[in-house]
Amino acid sequence: MDPLARASVTLLATVSGTAVQTTRTPVPIQSIVMSGRKGGWERAQELQKKKHKEDQLLKKTHKLTSFFDVVEKDAAVGSDDDIDSTKDSPSTSPAVDPVEDRPTNDGDTRGEGASESTPLIPNDVGLFGNITDKLHHVCISLGTDHFRNLDDSYPETKREYSGVNRLLNASVFKRVLPNGEVADHDWLVYSPAKTCIFCFPCTLFSSDRGAQLSGSGFTDWKNTAQYLKAHEISPKHIELVLTICQRSADAGRVDKQLHQNMLEQRSYWKNGGG
Repeated sequence: MDPLARASVTLLATVSGTAVQTTRTPVPIQSIVMSGRKGGWERAQELQKKKHKEDQLLKKTHKLTSFFDVVEKDAAVGSDDDIDSTKDSPSTSPAVDPVEDRPTNDGDTRGEGASESTPLIPNDVGLFGNITDKLHHVCISLGTDHFRNLDDSYPETKREYSGVNRLLNASVFKRVLPNGEVADHDWLVYSPAKTCIFCFPCTLFSSDRGAQLSGSGFTDWKNTAQYLKAHEISPKHIELVLTICQRSADAGRVDKQLHQNMLEQRSYWKNGGG
């Protein structure tokens, strides 16, 4: 018999006045209560404690939206890094060819006087190579000044003569006219590639490639003035200056300064100037 039934029998026997003797020791009421299943108030108390723990845990846990804020901030920083990195990374878009506007390292250029169909050629006569009719046409369309490469000084032209260092002087590109005025040697050009000087008309049209000013280039800085003077009054040089002037006129581009200087020079020497 379970404890609860045993307690009920004892209670009934006492009420009826009948003494009932049992051979077993009565079980205390506390043991009866503790040995049974938990009551409703105990379960409610446990649920309340559990809910309290969950509430405390939720308070310590970050909201889900807080994680979204962090992700957005990190994404923004990452996008800035991507923008910065594109500044240093090479562009995949087609690059504009700068050779249209200015010389490249090897001097290839069309120049201001040329059209879009004008072939690229070096602006350094020392790099011309074979002289062709096409080269004649392009050079005349560009004009002599385009190929002169003038500068204030030419330290790279230094050469030693009998223990003395000499170099190209910028004054050789000037000359004194019969009337005392200073004018350009319009036909004289400098080659940075070969660090020497050339006669532009003779380089284009002379068949004498053995001459320095029309072939390998002139570098005798000790005798520059005398050599240039002799060359300028030579019949062949005058003929080729006229040739380039005539072709310039035929092409619709007259190198007026070159033509005028040539006429003055020819008149000066014809009249016995010296």
